[in-house]
Amino acid sequence: MSEDIFANRPIESDTTILGTMMAHYDDIPVLVENWTADGIAASSCIVPIKSIEEAGKTSEEMIGLLKELLSIEGPTTEKETEEFLFLNFNFEC
Repeated sequence: MSEDIFANRPIESDTTILGTMMAHYDDIPVLVENWTADGIAASSCIVPIKSIEEAGKTSEEMIGLLKELLSIEGPTTEKETEEFLFLNFNFEC
């Protein structure tokens, strides 16, 4: 699966994407982005909702799996749109 599945992901106008990396958890595509906005740097895991559902998982389960796999500690934020799940982490001011 290519990055094309992520072409429609929302990116806020004040956000600068510093880098991206494609990954997979089982057959679920995950886009990992590093970004800056308003003086804050952070990372996001972005997962298509359709892929989560096709794998028989919930968004909450996917968030837990990503936190465990990436050893995410510290504050996180989660956002779900109609098409994507976002897990934001590694915040630096």
